[in-house]
Amino acid sequence: MPQPPRSAGETFDEIAHAFDATRSRPWPFVEGWLETVRDRTALGPVLDVGCGNGRHLRVAANMGLGCLGVDASPALVSIARNRLPADAGLMVGDARALPLRNGVAGSVMAVALLHHVREEGGRRAAAEEMHRVAAPGARGLASVWALDDPAVARRAGARPMQEGSSGDGGDLLVPWRAPGGPAIDRYYRRMDLEGLVDLLEGADLTVERAFREGSNHVVQFIRRG
Repeated sequence: MPQPPRSAGETFDEIAHAFDATRSRPWPFVEGWLETVRDRTALGPVLDVGCGNGRHLRVAANMGLGCLGVDASPALVSIARNRLPADAGLMVGDARALPLRNGVAGSVMAVALLHHVREEGGRRAAAEEMHRVAAPGARGLASVWALDDPAVARRAGARPMQEGSSGDGGDLLVPWRAPGGPAIDRYYRRMDLEGLVDLLEGADLTVERAFREGSNHVVQFIRRG
């Protein structure tokens, strides 16, 4: 039987190597966005909040951009260290309280990160932290899985989480099934594109573009001075 969800860090520690084996290619919309932030290098490095196995930071590194990465899973951070140059700054940390100084990042991405934060206040804190660590003028990218689309949710095998639910049906469990292994539940918060925009704007980040890309809601933003 599937096990109840633990923290995101604990869950991804357990599935880290199987996850890495199936998540080696960067998403095209992230590659395209990274091309647009090359001119932000003077502001600071690219920060990936929820960097996972480092697949997107590797694209940035190959472009000659400085790289910072934070993830709640020590196992994934270890994998990322083997994928990235030695000068990449990688650390275990919480998106709600990033272990970074103010204004350190010339650009910020949070790809498939915010939907793993369970509490509404925690999601607000994560968005506010992206604002805090971004330099004035820094550009940002955030995405969430479009589980508000019934077809996407059905393909994912998403189901409502009963225990600890907010009561609005937006707290979901999605099973991870590694070959030959048990199903492991991952927590997801169902968010639509408008909700993602509202979350970022609530952290005083200026949304420049919001769109659907495949099974993802994507928002590009800028941190004004």
